[in-house]
Amino acid sequence: MLKKHLYPPSKRVGWPLLLPLFLQLLISFPTFAQTRYTISGTITDRASGEHLIGATIRDLKSGKGTVTNTFGFYSLTLPSDSAIIAITYIGYKPEAFSVLLQKNVVQNVGMGENSVLKEVEVVGQRYERVEERVQMGRIDIPIQQIKNVPA
Repeated sequence: MLKKHLYPPSKRVGWPLLLPLFLQLLISFPTFAQTRYTISGTITDRASGEHLIGATIRDLKSGKGTVTNTFGFYSLTLPSDSAIIAITYIGYKPEAFSVLLQKNVVQNVGMGENSVLKEVEVVGQRYERVEERVQMGRIDIPIQQIKNVPA
């Protein structure tokens, strides 16, 4: 009696061919994983300690950036281990610093106010434009003529 196979020979997979392909795929996985570095922290007002909402944080090397949330918190993931971070916010002096990153770096920054205005002068001007109203054509019809018109 002939031995029956579970799968016919045409559907069997050649393990000698698949094993090297599988090993090569397994070895190449670490090359796909890139090391990512994260810098995070809070941005506050140096004088009052209040959180600055919507401050812009940007890495000048990679061009990646983010903004702070309602608690002044930011988190930025970068591809390289060194970065030049620039922080800007309206009404505050821009801050910039260089940092060497490990896996996770926490960098809290206090920003100082830019020059404060002592006096503001507001000037308003009013221009008037005169419009001439052109009167439409008008005909005066006496009531007697209207009554005489046949209905």
